[in-house]
Amino acid sequence: MKVNPCRGFPILCGTVFLVAVLLAAVLAADRPAAAPAPASAANIAAGRHLVFSREAGNCIACHMVKGAVMAGDIAQPLAPPFPDRQRLFAQIWDARQNYANTIMPPFGANHLLTRKQIHQIMDFLYSLK
Repeated sequence: MKVNPCRGFPILCGTVFLVAVLLAAVLAADRPAAAPAPASAANIAAGRHLVFSREAGNCIACHMVKGAVMAGDIAQPLAPPFPDRQRLFAQIWDARQNYANTIMPPFGANHLLTRKQIHQIMDFLYSLK
């Protein structure tokens, strides 16, 4: 005979289950995506477009990037060497995790860029010499 662990405690069991489901969803949303396949020319080009686009990533609003016209200078230049992919992804996804008072928008956490777009930006940045 099976014993129901929630017998007599249905509200507590329901609450624990709900908290577990919500925690799993939050953790899944905030973890960096696995590294993609090696950078293709198409991904590098898409990343470059995002970095230079005033409508999308708009990285040049704050960062100097080789080849950019009217690039910003309030943040560090986007030039090699870069940290490992996981650290760079985390910085673009949500810089607040490492720097609480940053002015850099949390691009991934606020759904301004997708994981794929962040990886494309990284592919472009790692292609810079």
